[in-house]
Amino acid sequence: MVEITFNTEVSISDIIAGCSCLSIIIGGIFALREWNINQKLKRAEYIKTLFDEIRSNSEIVFYLFEYDSNWYDEKFHNSKELERKIDYTLSYFSYICYLNNNNIITKSDLNYFRYELERILNNQQFKNYIYNLYHFSKEII
Repeated sequence: MVEITFNTEVSISDIIAGCSCLSIIIGGIFALREWNINQKLKRAEYIKTLFDEIRSNSEIVFYLFEYDSNWYDEKFHNSKELERKIDYTLSYFSYICYLNNNNIITKSDLNYFRYELERILNNQQFKNYIYNLYHFSKEII
């Protein structure tokens, strides 16, 4: 018969090994916490950059949607500059939605752009433009 015995003596090296293991665990927890805070700060900075672009880029003409101006009329498609700026603006906001759909920014981050998105989607000129694009693309296909 095999006899099993347990050694209940604790040596100094056991205490040092236990303290080392505990300090590694505590250090890992602090490192993970700092990494999470750093990631949140990076995402916040990225959101700020996206938002600042809306206000500072002259190619983004959000104010046309915000103030319900009549930009979509019979001259629109002949005015290449205005059409390009409207398309760029819509493309930029589409990119923001793309970031959200691919979980690069969160739904909470997307709420930062909620006002702008709602103003665009509720703009009658935008609805007319999309309606016209839809029917134009159906004719081509």
